[in-house]
Amino acid sequence: MIRKKLTFILLAVIVTFLPCLADNPADNESFDIPMMETPLPSDNIENPSKGARMPQRPIMCTISRRDGVLLQSTGAGEIISYEIRTADGQTCLFVSDSEASFIEVLFEMQGDLLIIFQTETTTFSGYLTM
Repeated sequence: MIRKKLTFILLAVIVTFLPCLADNPADNESFDIPMMETPLPSDNIENPSKGARMPQRPIMCTISRRDGVLLQSTGAGEIISYEIRTADGQTCLFVSDSEASFIEVLFEMQGDLLIIFQTETTTFSGYLTM
């Protein structure tokens, strides 16, 4: 009876820690980045409704060596430019219109970075620490 309880407890502990083992950050194969969406100014500016406004919800973006850029609200085909800047946004480290070259360069970098994606109507930006 004690042996069954011990086996059950051991299995419960192993199952509890499996998600932690699956999310190993040392593999550096993919990153999840919360990004903020900023619409580009347009000629037909509508007056926003008066009253209290909630802060913007971040849009999750996954950057993976295998799957590329997966942006929650838009397809990667809509992204016009991929940009990497220093965390303060002052220095541009890399700009390209190619997703493949962006991913190749990004996974070679280290430090705190600002990632910016540009579409025809929106700019997405988020911070990443490599």
